[in-house]
Amino acid sequence: MKTSLMIVLVVLFFVSCNSNDENKNEQKVDSIETIIVTKNQFEQAQMQLGKIKKQCFHEKIKANGKIVSLPEGMVSVSFPFNATLAKIWVLDGTNVEKGQPIISLSGNEIIKVQQDYATAFFKFQSIKKDYERQKELLNDKIISTKDFQQLETEYKSAMIQYNSMLSLLKLIGMNTSLIEDGKIENEITLKAPINGVVQFKNLTIGNYVQPNITLFEIIDPNKMQLYIPLFEKDAVHIHIGDSLFFYRINEKEKLYFAVITSIGKAIDNETHTVNAFAKPISYDKINLFVNSFVLTEIWYHDKYGWSVPETALQKENQNYFVLELQNRNDSQYVFKKRFVVTGVSEGERYEILDSIENEILLKGISTLIQ
Repeated sequence: MKTSLMIVLVVLFFVSCNSNDENKNEQKVDSIETIIVTKNQFEQAQMQLGKIKKQCFHEKIKANGKIVSLPEGMVSVSFPFNATLAKIWVLDGTNVEKGQPIISLSGNEIIKVQQDYATAFFKFQSIKKDYERQKELLNDKIISTKDFQQLETEYKSAMIQYNSMLSLLKLIGMNTSLIEDGKIENEITLKAPINGVVQFKNLTIGNYVQPNITLFEIIDPNKMQLYIPLFEKDAVHIHIGDSLFFYRINEKEKLYFAVITSIGKAIDNETHTVNAFAKPISYDKINLFVNSFVLTEIWYHDKYGWSVPETALQKENQNYFVLELQNRNDSQYVFKKRFVVTGVSEGERYEILDSIENEILLKGISTLIQ
């Protein structure tokens, strides 16, 4: 009899302990499949119920990118002769128009090249007149072909010398008409070859300027593009016309959009990447800087799937689960843990590959997990 009584007491003890444990953990989802939440707790935690929704998801590739100029969107300006910086017409960073004066240079070589042009011009004009006169005499058979051929050689040589000097002076922007009128300029003004923003290369008035060294650059902010190196496994999914968004490394909240314009067909031996380029949309709303780095997400495939907000998901042992509503009444909600397989994400919503008929806890799951 005593033995039977002791067994009953032990059983009651364990039942009592289990009952206390269940009361303490009824709001936790750590190790149980079902959770009960009172109506008061639900309202205080501002929890929300709802059903999963269908939405469009963009399958995407994340890649680093860089802002670069289009070939016609950036010009570096140098000067072929030794010179001295005489004047700076605009401030660094100024928006300039094509043909606007940027800097003026002076020096002996600038004077000499004008003298050389004048010599070539007047020599050519003189020989040209003689050549045309001798050609008429040849047609009338007054002079021999041999004599004319010698003059023709001199004429062509003078013409080549003149044209080469003419091309050189036009290239550096000198007014050849003034030289042909006998006027020599002490300075030459370099002008903007395109519209854009000017950027100087450490220029100071009075400084010596070496030949063929970049003096300034002009960048057209409306002719920039994204350079995106892609690994082969990613490049095979990308096509011209695909959309993407990009953002600066420290400004993820500011998203800008672009469209893929070209994709290379060769893999770089060193980086093992394929070059892709994209054109930003709405240049006037983006303050881009050449050579700045950005992060990109390229959308290459759209699909519809079931989605839940990020606040509805909880992770356990590398797996995700939601809380599916099993029952509700005036005083409580009964949830059951349901593991789901996730897919791609879109903003703060995640694709799930399962269809769930019942309502789930959309908001508040984190308050139930300790």
